[in-house]
Amino acid sequence: MKVSCLVASVMLMVASTVAQTPSQPPIVHSRDVSGECTKLLAVLPQPPAETTDTFKPDCDSAAFYFGIGRPRDFVAARKCAYAERGRTSAVDSNPFAGPGVLSMVYANGEGTPRNIELARRFTCESGWAAPAELAIRLDELVKIESSAHPIHFDLCDTATSGLSEGWCASIDSRLQQVHRLEAIHAFSDKLSPDALPTFRKLQAAEDAFDELRSSNEVDLSGTGRAAFELEEQDKLRDQFLMNLKRFSAAHVVSPVPLASADRQLNAAYQRLKESLPATQDQAQAYTSPAGTINFDGVQKTQRAWLDLRTAWTAFAIASHSTATPDQTAAILTMQRVHQLQNLIP
Repeated sequence: MKVSCLVASVMLMVASTVAQTPSQPPIVHSRDVSGECTKLLAVLPQPPAETTDTFKPDCDSAAFYFGIGRPRDFVAARKCAYAERGRTSAVDSNPFAGPGVLSMVYANGEGTPRNIELARRFTCESGWAAPAELAIRLDELVKIESSAHPIHFDLCDTATSGLSEGWCASIDSRLQQVHRLEAIHAFSDKLSPDALPTFRKLQAAEDAFDELRSSNEVDLSGTGRAAFELEEQDKLRDQFLMNLKRFSAAHVVSPVPLASADRQLNAAYQRLKESLPATQDQAQAYTSPAGTINFDGVQKTQRAWLDLRTAWTAFAIASHSTATPDQTAAILTMQRVHQLQNLIP
């Protein structure tokens, strides 16, 4: 499944090029995908009267379809998607809910017989798809219909807009988070009752830092900003798991003493203060190599990181980690130094 970017869809028009003689430039013809879908919707069969059982319009068909936090269930995905399709808000801006999931279910014959005509209908019903996405998907359905070995139809493989790519990124992120939570639960189950409250505080501090880091220390200009946030959150959550394992190891070695790490941290922080726009307004008013990143955001994130480092050292003591509080703080500080250094324009 292709993964990338979200928020603010980029509407692209598909063009087909007609071969010319070498001395002539190609002639580009615009494809009226909207008109094509209008004609298709007028002649394609209506979907069957599906019994949605207990599913309500606020169910999550993508969770059933992709197996997010549960086994994959194509029948439940279909029934939920039909319930979602009934929303008057046209399933908001979610390109998967309702018609999106239904187009994949029928195109692939998952939990129901393959039905390309219904797949076409639901593809054209996807109001949040960009014209380029619609054109590619309609062309893929033609290939599937005529192939003895049809390709797998996946909305993320044909995503061209920031909106669609961002939703694909969110699905991938949700799938990864399920596995992380399983690992974290396995870790916390082994903790003593005395260490658990400190671990919960550590998790809360990590969540607060992750949110600020991904929103303040990532360039969020452009249509891919939501996916960039998700990618950073995934990196931070992976680092949290790696740190849990690292500080639980039999031998923990700090790369540098804490005093040296703090000096490097202060130096990187000072360079950012001197080189970044002071506020978000200034970052937007002037063209900055750092994009939307500004020192005010870094400062807020730094305060959350200091709370996180304190929470880590408290947990090191409560869990009887082989790493001393100073070793723990030094390792975390060097990780933060690298984060700040990568922000310097």
